[in-house]
Amino acid sequence: PIAVEISKLRCFLSLIVDEKVRDEETNRGIEHLPNLEFKFVCANTLIGLPKQQSQKTMFEDTDSIEQLKILREEYLSSFGKEKEKIEKEFRQVQSRMFDHALQWEGRDSQTLKLSQWNPFSHEPSSWFDPDWMFGIKEGFNIVIANPPYKILTRNNTNHIELNVYMNDYNSIKKCNSKNLYTIFIESGTRFISTKGNLTFIVPEGLFTTRSYKDCIIEINKVGSVIKIVRFSKFVFENAVTGNLIFTLLKGKR
Repeated sequence: PIAVEISKLRCFLSLIVDEKVRDEETNRGIEHLPNLEFKFVCANTLIGLPKQQSQKTMFEDTDSIEQLKILREEYLSSFGKEKEKIEKEFRQVQSRMFDHALQWEGRDSQTLKLSQWNPFSHEPSSWFDPDWMFGIKEGFNIVIANPPYKILTRNNTNHIELNVYMNDYNSIKKCNSKNLYTIFIESGTRFISTKGNLTFIVPEGLFTTRSYKDCIIEINKVGSVIKIVRFSKFVFENAVTGNLIFTLLKGKR
């Protein structure tokens, strides 16, 4: 969350620096800064927002979900009293959605997840959805990351996570080494648009270690690796493995 807030601050400063001052215009020509709550997000990108349960419509408050979308769009360019009003309405709609979810016991419903989301605070979200959080439906042009490197096993505190991830990610279903970074790669491939680029810095064994062959299969399903950068020295202090940077281009070349 702290890194996200710092990024938001740097964006604000850049926007201010780029403003053109025109003394003869209202407010000296300075435009109101946009609200960035729906542009900078801290979330778990490995867990998606549940799909609306079309077969069990009583679990989903579809009218409130649509109303929440409208308020999200209006909030971006609002300011002053209007901004406060929209945020208040947003929370009121969420309150109705939460009551609806409790009434119908929709514990895994989209309605419940959205009712608990707090985009106006510094709290990280337990799920991630590009459409809801950014209004992006076709994927991002660029996905860039230094994912965590950590082996997940059933014998430690990660066993619950591992069960969830094994249902959703082919990269770790069969392989012996269930490393968290391979799941982030597969997750990232789902977020890039056609002809978009994914660039990650990962352990150097990704393309040479048999344990990660299922991850390579998933990479090859969506596009082509167009560049690999290797290093003669360790990139990170106290690292026990070397690293490489690879870039994936989605779609056919």
